[in-house]
Amino acid sequence: MLKSIKDSFKRIKFVDERIPRLMGRFFARNFPETLSPTEGLHWRDYCAKKIQLPVMEGSAELADYGRLMENELSDPSLSAPTRAIIHALVEWKARLEEELLAWKR
Repeated sequence: MLKSIKDSFKRIKFVDERIPRLMGRFFARNFPETLSPTEGLHWRDYCAKKIQLPVMEGSAELADYGRLMENELSDPSLSAPTRAIIHALVEWKARLEEELLAWKR
């Protein structure tokens, strides 16, 4: 069902040429099972690029993010709830690295 909806969107001609790209990202992010093997490769490459080479001002690449979290954890005055949140963020970073950066084609 989702695949047919996605295919229907691909056939629509939009005035704004950004819409198909945004819809593709929407389906990739929320319904990865609708991706073809080639689309899956493109999506993983796109995600890996975004976390390794961010272009938005104020964004941190994944390595910088990890160092920031480790610095925060080294603060002995950090409250237990805040420490738990930072540990969860460190685990999330590890999952990203495993899923995107260590992903084998």
